[in-house]
Order: sequence, then C-alpha cells, then structure tokens
Amino acid sequence: MDTPAQLDPRTAHNRATYDRIAGAYAASKRTPLVPGSVGLDVPRGLFAETLSPRSRVADLGCGPGEDLAWLAARGHEVVGLDLSVSMARLASTRPGIVGVAVGDLRALPLRDAGLDAVWSAAALLHVPEEDTALVLSGLRRVLRLGGRVGLVTALGDGAREEPVPYAPGESRWFVYRDPAVLSAGLGAAGLEVTASGEVSGNRPWGWFLAVSR
Repeated sequence: MDTPAQLDPRTAHNRATYDRIAGAYAASKRTPLVPGSVGLDVPRGLFAETLSPRSRVADLGCGPGEDLAWLAARGHEVVGLDLSVSMARLASTRPGIVGVAVGDLRALPLRDAGLDAVWSAAALLHVPEEDTALVLSGLRRVLRLGGRVGLVTALGDGAREEPVPYAPGESRWFVYRDPAVLSAGLGAAGLEVTASGEVSGNRPWGWFLAVSR
C-alpha cells in the first residue's frame, strides 16, 4: 500500500532520514549505544510469552527486521510494516517471514481482525502526539477479539529533533509520551492494558502489554 501522499513535515523528514541511514541503523542495533543497558529485550520477551503457537503477528515499524526474524524463529507467522522503503527492503531479506509492506501506522494496510497480535517497538515515538488515538484505534481494528499488543515507546514530554549518534549530519524527530496518558489512550481504543513498565536504554522507554476487547 502506498503511504499517504502528504506526510506532515516531521514525518517526511524522518522517513527520508531512515531511507538514508538504514544500513547504519541496522549495524547500530548490533552494538548497544549504552553499555550494560537492558534495552528492549525484556518487553519483547514478555510479549512473546502472551502468544499462542503459530500466532499471526505484525511488527509495525519493523525497521530492518530484527524482531521480525526473532518472532519468525519462534514459529509465528509474521509480517512487517515500515514507512521507510530502505528499511522495508532490509527487513524483507529476513528468513521465515511472510512479507513486508511499506506503510504508515496511521493508515495500516491490514484487514480488520486479521491478526492475533501486534508488536510495535520504537515506532510510535515518531508519530505526532495528535495522531496517537488514530494509531491506537488502528491497532484495535486489525486485531481479533482477544488479540495481543506489545508497544514500546519513548517516555517524557514534548517533541524535539535529535542528531543520529551513528550517522553524522543526520537527525530525527522524536515524540515523548506520558505513560499514564498513553495507557488511558490504549483503554479508550479498546485495548486493555495488562502490564506495563520501564526499561533502561539510550532514552527513557516505556512498554505496554494489552489485549483487545
């Protein structure tokens, strides 16, 4: 599915940046920016524990596909989605996955109630605050009743442009969210939060597990 013809300027900026730095980003994932940090392995593992065997899972904002491959290796039927064409191309080379599409979290190219679970790590942090409800309602739309959500995003206040530490001259916009507000938004979208927490890393991270009602 094509992405929206008119992306807001910050989203367009991020998409162009990721198209340019996809290879460097993939390499950076193999070397933690913060030595000794927990990173996102903990929430990913907790999410995986909620899944039934052979679940149909979408990784939304999949980047170069590390989590896609990780989920596929555990026997799940996984598809990926990313706004960056370069990221989607890298992800499409991962073994065992069903496929990867280019698309926007605000207009998911997925059928209603077609998934058992959705995983989205470090993607919502690039979505403007005013579009949060649109994204969360989209997650609920594509999940079956009782479907699972694993969501990881940056915690804090406001939005700002930040340099890419491993790509000199490049920058990205980040949107930081209040965990209480986001938890309430999940509930309003029909996604009941079952667990949440924080993990250490290169920025404050919050994770949420939820079930569609």
